[in-house]
Amino acid sequence: MYFHLLIDCGIMYAFVIAHVLDEEDAVWRYSLTCAVTCLMIPLINLLPESPLRYLARNDETNARISLKWFRGHAYKIDAEMEELKRLSLAVRSGKITREVLWNWRVARSFLACLFAFLTQQLGGVNIMLFYSLILFDFGGSGYLTVSEQTVVLGVVQVLSCLIATGLIDILGRRILLVISSALMGLFLILLGWFHDLRERDPEYDDIYYWMSPAWTTLFFAAYNLGVGPISWSLLGDSFPMEVRATAAACAAAFNWLLSLIATMTFGEMLDTLGVPRSMWLFASFCWLAGALCALLVKDTRGHSLAKIQEESLGVEEGQAVERDSPGRT
Repeated sequence: MYFHLLIDCGIMYAFVIAHVLDEEDAVWRYSLTCAVTCLMIPLINLLPESPLRYLARNDETNARISLKWFRGHAYKIDAEMEELKRLSLAVRSGKITREVLWNWRVARSFLACLFAFLTQQLGGVNIMLFYSLILFDFGGSGYLTVSEQTVVLGVVQVLSCLIATGLIDILGRRILLVISSALMGLFLILLGWFHDLRERDPEYDDIYYWMSPAWTTLFFAAYNLGVGPISWSLLGDSFPMEVRATAAACAAAFNWLLSLIATMTFGEMLDTLGVPRSMWLFASFCWLAGALCALLVKDTRGHSLAKIQEESLGVEEGQAVERDSPGRT
């Protein structure tokens, strides 16, 4: 969840810099946008090494200290520590058991991640974000300038993502995904309807001038309530540790490949289908992928990582830890 929140903060920062500085200050725009990444250098030095790094060195004492630092002193780390030991062993051995690889629960988790990313990319999120200035300039931005509307869009994304961090503990990620994808499709339908009205009669542009910025902003709010943050969080706890790194890397690569394809074909799509039908096509992808996510995504509210691991493999409680624990032959 916090990974996506940081992405939203970075997008908002770029929008604010672009709004504050004139177009003639392109050098300063890019310089200030890139300079903020240098803040990571001193901040990273304040962090301890990861527990997994210490376990790779057979230093369990410092691994426990590190895990306490990340989780808090009130957190009971024993179950997660055992899980990290298994992960360390799996990483060092470099072996993936046939049992894990052909487990249908693992395949279900992998498909759930793929369909969540499918909703994200084929729902037009990155396209509308990359082309936000052009879309607002084409569709209108109400009483605000195009630059001001992008800043509003950035703020809404951050606020809705913060709301999602609280709602996920109440509703669960499956329900949030369904609600988010359904609302995304709805607002895309309405946005396409507005552009369809404009093409038929330009006078509607003066009457419903507020529609384009409103539906676009609500679309991004719906996206950040579920599909955006949950898509990435699925990578962290959906897979057994034996295949987690490989499966997460494949799912992330699939996500960015879809983003590349969608972005490169958007211009031709507009020429062929027009804006209204393009929005309706994105909406259909949102609803289709959202329905599939509802069938495949598991609700893990209140579950520890150890329990999620056991459920992923379909074993009894404690059996997963015993199977690969140190000392067993």
